[in-house]
Amino acid sequence: MSLVALYTSHVKRLVNYYTQYLKQNNKSAVWLHYGDHELYFDDDQEKPFRANPYAVHLINEPKAVGSYIRVAQDGEITLYNFVDNGYWVVPTVLDFSFYASSGLVKVVDFTDFKVLQPTLEAEAKTAMIIGPNPAKYAELGFSQAQINEQELLLDLQDLRLVKTDYEYEMLCQAQYLAIKAHRTVKAAVTTTNFSENQLLGLYLQNAELPYDAQGYSSILAFNKNGAILHYNKLDFEAPSEKLSFLIDAGATYKGYQADITRTYCLDSNQLFADLILGVGNIKDEIIVNMRPGVSTASLQELMLRKTAELLIDAEILQNMDIDQAYELKVPHKFVPHGFGHSLGIGTHDVRGRIKTPQVPGLRATHILDVGNVWTVEPGLYFIDQLLEQMFDDPQVAPHLNQELLEELNPYGGIRVEDNIMLQDTQLVNFTGDLDNM
Repeated sequence: MSLVALYTSHVKRLVNYYTQYLKQNNKSAVWLHYGDHELYFDDDQEKPFRANPYAVHLINEPKAVGSYIRVAQDGEITLYNFVDNGYWVVPTVLDFSFYASSGLVKVVDFTDFKVLQPTLEAEAKTAMIIGPNPAKYAELGFSQAQINEQELLLDLQDLRLVKTDYEYEMLCQAQYLAIKAHRTVKAAVTTTNFSENQLLGLYLQNAELPYDAQGYSSILAFNKNGAILHYNKLDFEAPSEKLSFLIDAGATYKGYQADITRTYCLDSNQLFADLILGVGNIKDEIIVNMRPGVSTASLQELMLRKTAELLIDAEILQNMDIDQAYELKVPHKFVPHGFGHSLGIGTHDVRGRIKTPQVPGLRATHILDVGNVWTVEPGLYFIDQLLEQMFDDPQVAPHLNQELLEELNPYGGIRVEDNIMLQDTQLVNFTGDLDNM
């Protein structure tokens, strides 16, 4: 099926929802505002632009600053495309012919918001609006109940959790860019003396990713820095001794994200190298257990129990079985985050309507369904604060191998992360080709 046909199917799914919602609520239209440039406080410099994901979900052009989409009750879609004719910066020129070729999207260009403003004001009493600037919409005449209405957003989040075939193609392109960049950095880590900051530049170049368009701040961490879960400092000097390297970095294509992590042992420490393999095996076992109808809570427990087993096999934990370790929350201290999260237009994608009890460590607990895209990212970290808590716990401390923990502490931590999609007849690992170098 052609990409235009896939996009047409994708849009019709969304439009069917919008038209049903508008008819049920007796509204004329839903407006989706991509957002406007914003300035830093008391400054004339603009913040990096992040488009409204609900607009991107319908027409995935995340650089459409100042533009609006109108979805009418009869299903007509009009994109009001803001054309920047200024001269202070290079103007963003977007080509919407692909979307128009679906026959569902009409494009109207404008260069000054004052031209569009009367249209918005005229419909403010009868329409809904979704966007990042509630004060602006209130000034146009939209009531609080019409702006970012919660039930509408939750319905749209549920739709976003289930990706279409068109979105699959967008995600594939993001994965391609991320894998290409990961391979380049892996080679550079072993053949150059680049610092973390230099490696970031190399990564962004190969991911074709502008510095201000990262879905999240890339993590490139040597040694002990790998123990900081969202490490964001990035040293300007290469370490004098390279023990380990953790890279958690993604890419963006037309608003859709990749989110991949790998950890490498850079010296001859066989134990740390074996632990990396062990964490990778946990990742693979979680993936094997992913299928429609499975609760993410059960996958979280699987990760923690397998982490306990790995710690016991490595003799980091002694004279303690898996059940005891789990009950005492020992693996929770070595991997204090969830096994993964939804992935899509957002790196940490929408949560939607939570239908199952929450589980500590997970951003949200779900029942997996066809079309879901999830990261799977088990880890094993040697975090000083959490190690201290365990050594202060009389039930846990006697079972910790202090000698091995002191040996592993300078290596920071391990995370191995793939991106997975559940399809009708199979499970797709977007990241499967990364390690085939």
